[in-house]
This record gives sequence, structure tokens and C-alpha cells, in this order.
Amino acid sequence: MSSECKIWDYALAKKRSLGQDQILAEVMRSFLSDSTKLINSLQQGVENRDFETIRFHAHALKGSSANVAAHELSEAAKAIEYAAKDNDLNRISDLMIALENARTLLFTMVQEFLDYLK
Repeated sequence: MSSECKIWDYALAKKRSLGQDQILAEVMRSFLSDSTKLINSLQQGVENRDFETIRFHAHALKGSSANVAAHELSEAAKAIEYAAKDNDLNRISDLMIALENARTLLFTMVQEFLDYLK
């Protein structure tokens, strides 16, 4: 996996995990679970037009994604956070598509990594 990958910078994530794939695997399993909950809460906020909920969960997702070097997901969450500050539901709806695309690609890459370690 290239260190230049915008979806998931495996090399950076591994470095942050003391250079050990097994530690990274545990971190990523936790991230998959936690980010799924955050995205579900974010989607609920969009459905309810609750900008504070959207902003809160987008901010949390932005940070957790950045911590595991999931750059594209982090950037999508950041854009949603800022759109929520502007109460711009139309922009948020468009950005949710980009977030879902980034999530799908990221989860596929991470699952391939986890399967490789088995």
C-alpha cells in the first residue's frame, strides 16, 4: 500500500502503531466499529436536520479518521462539519455521498489488510 494513498496511508498508520501490524490490526478493528457508529449517528442527524449532531459526529469522525491516516474520509467529514456550521443541508447531503464513497473504499482496504494478517 502506497504511503501516498489518500484513502488509507498504511505506512503512516503502521508507524503510529509502533511499526507492528498486529497493533495496527487491533486499532483498525476498533476504528471500523467506532466509525460505523459515528457515520450512522451522522446520517441520523442529517435525517433529523440536526446541525449540532451533524457537526459533533462529523468532527469526531474527522479526528478519528485522521488518527488512522484515513485522509479522504477525514477530509469528507471535515467538509461536512463546516457545512453543518453553516446550516447548509443541501451541501451536507452532497458531501454525504463523498463520505460514503470514501468509507466504502477505506473499509475495503482495511478488510483486505485484516484478511491478509489471518
